[in-house]
Amino acid sequence: MASHTKHIVLLVGSTGKTGSSIVRALAKLPEKYVIKALVRRSSMDKPIVQEFRNLGVEIVPGDLAGDTQESLETKLNNVDIVINATIPVEDGNQNKLFLAAKNASVKRVVPSDFGPSAPPGAMKYQDTKLKIRQFIIENEIPYTFIQAGWLTSLLFPQSHSVVGNSPMGKQFYGSGKVKTAYTALERVGEFVARIIGDPRTLNQTVQAYDGEATLEEVWTIASKVTGENFDDYTRVKIEFLCRCFVCLLSADFTNVSFYSFSSRRKISSLPSEMDRIFLPLFSSSITGRR
Repeated sequence: MASHTKHIVLLVGSTGKTGSSIVRALAKLPEKYVIKALVRRSSMDKPIVQEFRNLGVEIVPGDLAGDTQESLETKLNNVDIVINATIPVEDGNQNKLFLAAKNASVKRVVPSDFGPSAPPGAMKYQDTKLKIRQFIIENEIPYTFIQAGWLTSLLFPQSHSVVGNSPMGKQFYGSGKVKTAYTALERVGEFVARIIGDPRTLNQTVQAYDGEATLEEVWTIASKVTGENFDDYTRVKIEFLCRCFVCLLSADFTNVSFYSFSSRRKISSLPSEMDRIFLPLFSSSITGRR
């Protein structure tokens, strides 16, 4: 087991949006963290990998799918914390990673769990996350489960100028009066950096979010900022959502990820850069929290 003062952190899925947010946040704390990133050999020349090198990140060639448990154990030698930011799927790769972490005496694992919680059967990805959590607990692997709120950009309606066949982003679900936690993507990394450095979060589930708001409040802010009136968008009643929930229990929609049994919702986003416009308004108008 590592005996240094800094935490050595290895990230899997570091080049994605969530993973890169975590890398950048950890890199701002060189006094606390030494960062490693598992990167496919085919991705070595990507600009974001070069950015990581410039931040002092050690690039470790590897592939979660292609590596064996034994080869992962070697790469996890002297690592304190393993964070997985890949899309949660039931392919056994996360389990393989976490067993390797256990055998390498890693002090803490953080599975791909960066999203809102939901009751079993409500969200496909959440059900997968819950199974992975159970695997970690049953195998007595030290962990921290980090839940975030809906990304702020996913809460807002799409502009009328956006065209496409998908109704997502142009439908208002439920009463709109149920509060939901929200988190800006760039804040995910900041939260993770604080959480994994706190010994009180070991073997705990942590909810990390910027604030709370109802869908009705969010759409009101969107109207004020964009000057658009979204009253013409379809209103989906809660009774219909409840019927959808029953159907989802017997279906397998791999890419479906939304709350169907409440007024919480996930919709297609305005451009992600709108986070920077909306979040200050969102925080001051709704809760005053950052």
